[in-house]
Amino acid sequence: MRDNQSCRLALDNLNVIHAASEVYSYATGCQTYHWCNDPYSLGAYALFTPYQEANIHNDLGASIDNTVHFIGEHTSLAHVWVEGAVLSSMRLLMHLQEEVFDMAIIGGGPLGLATALTMSQKQPTWRIAIIERFQLGNTQGSSSSSDIRQFQEAYAEWYMSDLGSLAVPMWQDLESRAKLSPGSLLNTSNGFLYIDSTTETSSVNNNCRNLSLRCVLLNPTELKYNSSFISASPDQ
Repeated sequence: MRDNQSCRLALDNLNVIHAASEVYSYATGCQTYHWCNDPYSLGAYALFTPYQEANIHNDLGASIDNTVHFIGEHTSLAHVWVEGAVLSSMRLLMHLQEEVFDMAIIGGGPLGLATALTMSQKQPTWRIAIIERFQLGNTQGSSSSSDIRQFQEAYAEWYMSDLGSLAVPMWQDLESRAKLSPGSLLNTSNGFLYIDSTTETSSVNNNCRNLSLRCVLLNPTELKYNSSFISASPDQ
């Protein structure tokens, strides 16, 4: 049979199997192969000689520059059968869907996103994956239910105050990189108000002084004068 006759017969058979005339519209081209003209198959199917499955099998199915790919039963260990052709197709599909990353960050909260941003700046060519169970940027893994505590500087522990002071410039830098106006992500123009009546007040005040933080210690009278919406008794 001529090539065009073979192609038409194959399409006719497919159309009978699927009972739909649309089969013809899906055909974009056809190529026939005559096993009888293959010097290695001698009219049958291709089989590996001893040791070839170990020596050349991987090379037969290897892609070229990830742009040219090879499938077919000759690239599968299940020769002769249609199963071999199907398995080779599945192998290629799984290969095409593989994603390789240079770094995977578990957790897409504030710290995870900050880590991804920092690494992307240090390694611009890296592919970085962020794996998050919930929504990116969530605070479900934080010790606070609000978004303010990450920027709090008033702590009794000096290292917590130090971390708080480092967070604010990082967010301001993020605003600049995103070409946002100052205060779009974090408004610090009015500062933060931290109220505490525990014995930690002196430690907080010491940290503010020792770390040169912009803290102002207010007594109840000053607090009432500056923040009229807050009621403070003299013993607080």
